[in-house]
Amino acid sequence: MPHTNRLPKTLHAAFLLILIPARFAFAQNSIQQVFFTTSDGVKLHYQEAGQGQAILFVPGWLMPADIWENQIRDLSKDYHVIALDPRSQGESDMTPQGNDPLRRSKDIDELLDHLHLDSVVLVGWSLGAFDVLAYLRQFGTAKVFAAVLVDSPLAAPSTPAPAQRSPYLQRFQGDRRQTGADYVWSLFKQPLPRGFYKKLEAAEALVPTDIALSVLDNTRPGQVWEPSIQTLRQVPLLYAVTPTYASQAQYLLQIVPWARVEKFENCGHALFVDQAARFDAVLRDFLKQASLYPPGLSLPKKGAPPLQAPVTAAPAGTTMASGATAPSPMASPSPTFTPFRLFTFVPSPTSTSVPTAPIPPPTPSSTPFKISTFTPAPASTPVPGMPAPMPTPTFTLFHFFTFAPSPTSTSVPRVPPSPSVPTPTPSPIAVFMPLPVASPVPSPVAAVHRRKKGELPAIPIRDGYFTTSDHVKLHYLEAGQGLTLVFIPGWLISARIWEPQLEDLSKDYHVVALDPRSQGLSDMTPEGDEPLRQAKDIQELLDHLQLNSAVLVGWSHGGFQVLAYMNEFGTDRLYAVALVDSSLGAAASPVTTGRQAKFLEDLKTDRTNALRGFVWSLFKKPPPPDFIRELSQDALLTPPDIALALLNNVFPGDRWQPTVQTLRQVPIFYAVTPKLSFQANYLAQVSPLAHVEVFENTGHALFVDDAERFNSALRVFLRQAAFYPPQLPPRLSPKPTATPHP
Repeated sequence: MPHTNRLPKTLHAAFLLILIPARFAFAQNSIQQVFFTTSDGVKLHYQEAGQGQAILFVPGWLMPADIWENQIRDLSKDYHVIALDPRSQGESDMTPQGNDPLRRSKDIDELLDHLHLDSVVLVGWSLGAFDVLAYLRQFGTAKVFAAVLVDSPLAAPSTPAPAQRSPYLQRFQGDRRQTGADYVWSLFKQPLPRGFYKKLEAAEALVPTDIALSVLDNTRPGQVWEPSIQTLRQVPLLYAVTPTYASQAQYLLQIVPWARVEKFENCGHALFVDQAARFDAVLRDFLKQASLYPPGLSLPKKGAPPLQAPVTAAPAGTTMASGATAPSPMASPSPTFTPFRLFTFVPSPTSTSVPTAPIPPPTPSSTPFKISTFTPAPASTPVPGMPAPMPTPTFTLFHFFTFAPSPTSTSVPRVPPSPSVPTPTPSPIAVFMPLPVASPVPSPVAAVHRRKKGELPAIPIRDGYFTTSDHVKLHYLEAGQGLTLVFIPGWLISARIWEPQLEDLSKDYHVVALDPRSQGLSDMTPEGDEPLRQAKDIQELLDHLQLNSAVLVGWSHGGFQVLAYMNEFGTDRLYAVALVDSSLGAAASPVTTGRQAKFLEDLKTDRTNALRGFVWSLFKKPPPPDFIRELSQDALLTPPDIALALLNNVFPGDRWQPTVQTLRQVPIFYAVTPKLSFQANYLAQVSPLAHVEVFENTGHALFVDDAERFNSALRVFLRQAAFYPPQLPPRLSPKPTATPHP
């Protein structure tokens, strides 16, 4: 085929960044592990994920940032989440210097400067709450959107640490290993995975015993770092506690009546782990309410709803059970929290009940998707007064094409559209009619996993096998009836990743998801692991299923197989084609960056963790854990040498890339993340009737992260494809003969 008939071969070979995203930590939403150095030369570690309003989590005594992993995974869907390893904890430097609330609060301030944050929600648990209070004392509330104290006293005793340590701390000194492990287990009441305990035990053991004890000692006397009552009244405040601190919660409501108190029953000290779902829901609801309370004011806006259900505080001057006198709710500012040092007082029966505000059920987004736009619906209802999440910065993965289609080559013969078919909107990226607004439906991903648990009627998804002409047995999943949609997954990923489509689209179509050779449950073979042979496998699958018309849907590496099919067998049996976050071609040879080289090296030396990280990196929104686990196990089925061959054999791309003329012979649906928006523009120029959808705020597996929108957009495209004008260039028969393209 003449060189001029190929797609431009000047595409940047960095498509590997799509096939092999950077090796992220094995958590959802691209959790980054980052370090920064404080002004006194201590290197601190923190985890970071998500976008939007920043929330900084500070753990308690000896605990690492990992203890907040539930919050990092969940809240990073809607917020910019940071979890800090305080100095001498976790992966931060161990140092005998500065292990006190004031210096650690300065570390927080320097972290905010490092991240260029001028609005943050500070969340401190246990001893970490002292760091938050010390921050308010030392730096005020100018940068603090809200403060959250989790199961911590509101202050420390005013006396220095006693010379004689408690029996527990004596055991801690004498038998550190056992006592440290017991401490970790004591934090929880609900059973948790043993691996989680082991991770926390390992982190606790990193802290030298003398530093661990000094961290406790340096919290006393408390008046060195405690903020004034006036300062507490200047910021929205959430106090989430177990019954241990019910009396302090009651006192807080007397001095700051609009503070919100939540009491967590039947859980351990780490209540945000034992009852993660409720804690996260409470925090989300609190932040919505906090947006109505302007910073720096001692009273909420007129008419703003209270953060806490109305509470009848003890009258001023009332003698409490401890003998202390309850202050007036609007008493004059006090320099320190003297009453909080009265830890021996026992609350009266009437004060043990801490009013809590009910948690409303999640409200679905009121902004429906419209397929004709490229702006996704918010993941949740926007919170008034809170910054909208910013788009994730992306890298330009492809050089601009040097090929410029001539005016005659960019024009596709058209006929006046039928009155029932809207004219495509003139745009660099072609768009079509909006999807009618529908009632909110459950996520297809969630539906799949509810079905697996028997909570929904099972949709019959069948396993099928067939043998290719070169004697390789291939596996596929199959469901539904009607027009056939054949889904091809990406590198090393099995057909099960298309479960949201199998579950949903099988209501209207015959859906088939293929395990390509050497992937999933198909045979592992060193032969034919390249696009042209994989294209022949697709053709033989169509023969096996006796299909004369099908829609081929290829994602990532699977998109190359679809393009190779069009090059090898033409478009005679294709009703339409969908390419999902896949490049339109490959260069003559791979160009490996440092990150890619590191991943490939890890693939050889630590294959299990490398592939687990690869699978996690495909998503921006966390799928169910069993879904991730199954995909990781499936990826491990491919032997390492075959896995590398699957990557290398796509080069050179001109062996299998179809011509522009071929691309223009079939309706094309191109669903991509912003990384491929330039290629989307190019496709719209060479094939103006192509239907392009750009998915913001999703991972590479956009059809899982935003399954509902993807499925809806694909349905709309297939309805429109039925009306494509007959004057499209004639479709080629198998074994096409090329005609030079002008």
